[in-house]
Amino acid sequence: MIHIIAKLVVKNECRSVFDVALADNLPKSRAEKTCLRLEAYIDNNDSRVIWLVEKWESEDALKLHYEQPYAKKIMSNLEKWLDEPVQITRCSEFNAGINSTE
Repeated sequence: MIHIIAKLVVKNECRSVFDVALADNLPKSRAEKTCLRLEAYIDNNDSRVIWLVEKWESEDALKLHYEQPYAKKIMSNLEKWLDEPVQITRCSEFNAGINSTE
């Protein structure tokens, strides 16, 4: 499983167009068989910040997602819509006792 948390800081002047693009992209991405979770959140402390929480079956599934026309379309515009580069964090699911370093 691939778990991703991505932080996107949207320029104020691009917020409307970004919101439309994300709203169009989310259901298409969620419809992919290998997409196990895809949620978008607005940060309560800074409304310019969007958090994406994703779970994919595998690295190959994520690579295939990035090749979809709708994913390419939104990703090709991020540089002009965002105030800073996307921050992507890959995570592992926490399992008490299993992830312990002791």
